[in-house]
Amino acid sequence: MTPPILEFIVSHFRFDRKIAWEYSLKVKLKMDFRSIVSSLDFPSGAEYRVGPHEGDGDIHSLIDIILSVMRRGQFSFAFSESLTGGMLSDLIVSHSGASIVFKGADVVYSISAHEDVLGIPGAYLRNYGIESVQIATVAAKSVLDRFSSTHAISISGFASQWDSVPVAEIGVAHMAFQTPKKVHVQRVDFSVFRGQKNLIREKACYVAMKIFLQLLFEEAGQ
Repeated sequence: MTPPILEFIVSHFRFDRKIAWEYSLKVKLKMDFRSIVSSLDFPSGAEYRVGPHEGDGDIHSLIDIILSVMRRGQFSFAFSESLTGGMLSDLIVSHSGASIVFKGADVVYSISAHEDVLGIPGAYLRNYGIESVQIATVAAKSVLDRFSSTHAISISGFASQWDSVPVAEIGVAHMAFQTPKKVHVQRVDFSVFRGQKNLIREKACYVAMKIFLQLLFEEAGQ
């Protein structure tokens, strides 16, 4: 009988079945990670527009894979959550053994919280805006240092109408992924779900985990 986690890897990430089987069994992953990454259906580059069926997969199986890879690599991560409002942290801690790799998270909404909790200067926040790609990048580095983790993720953006936010910016997220080797920044357009705030938050969690898994594979292949 094929393990459910293997079926998930094959169906969602289009792994070759033999490679996926080896992945599910080996403690140290010794296959060609670069070829694996090239077969994944992941967003890449500066901007990614989400389709209507993005995130229809099982995020808990995806998190299982991430936690397994991180435990094997002796990694840890921390989050800065704005758009998702703590939802990603809640998903992570629902998994047994998450405390081995998950250090903690800051949920920051207001300008004052970005200043007081993340230590981002007010002038910088006012200049770029709290939901900008620049602030997402700084936030990832801030929680990385604050929690002494090896990796960090920040998710910012507007899931619904707020104050004078332009309509075009509603449903747009900026995600930053800090690793020991680099920072990866992604603009993700969830406008197909505009008007469905909590659905945007859920989809953002899924996309963030997909991108993060890709980065873990890339690092392992270097």
